[in-house]
Order: sequence, then structure tokens, then C-alpha cells
Amino acid sequence: MRQRTSNPFHVGSNPAGGAEELEMGTDYHVCSHCNETFYYDEEDIVACGDDCNRWWCNPKCAVEDGYRFEDEASCNYCRGEEAEDTDLFKFLLKKYNLNRGTVLKQYLEQKERT
Repeated sequence: MRQRTSNPFHVGSNPAGGAEELEMGTDYHVCSHCNETFYYDEEDIVACGDDCNRWWCNPKCAVEDGYRFEDEASCNYCRGEEAEDTDLFKFLLKKYNLNRGTVLKQYLEQKERT
């Protein structure tokens, strides 16, 4: 989880590590809600933390995407209320005893017919 600063909407430290990583890497991120690209050091950004590595370009996007600032700030993925599409896909493959190759073949055959 990220460390709180005097401004709860501003990320005070790099969730991935120390300041030296900020100086060495590309510090642009994509908002998890609106898909806008933004620079890490912008004033209003919100980061959930190490667990899910989600970023938002502003507090409004974070809240609309399920982030909560109360008590222990977290997003709906970290709270277990949401799942990634890849996790849902893996779940369905297992549930219906399928594999990616079979699904891909069926998808491509269907695509050819339309």
C-alpha cells in the first residue's frame, strides 16, 4: 500500500521502490479508468500500491474505478471485489474443461463465417 502524505491524493513515494528507480525509468503510466497517459510526478495522481499496481490520473478516476480513500486506502481489485479479464478467462477455461488453443480455433472459425 502506498504511504499517505499530507495530501491524500498525491503519491509521496514510488510504490515500486525508492527515488532512484524514478530517476532511472520511464515514469509514464496509463490511468486504470480513463486510459489517459500521465507522468508519475503529476500532482493529482493516485496509486494503489504494490499488490495490484493500479494508477489513476486523478482522484475522480480512482473513485469511479472503485478506489476508496477511507481508513486503509485500496482499490476494488485489492479488496477482492473485482477480477482481471485474464483471471476470468482462466477460470472459464478450467470450469468448461477447455484450453486456449481450442477456444482460439473456435473463435477463428466463427470469425471466418461472419
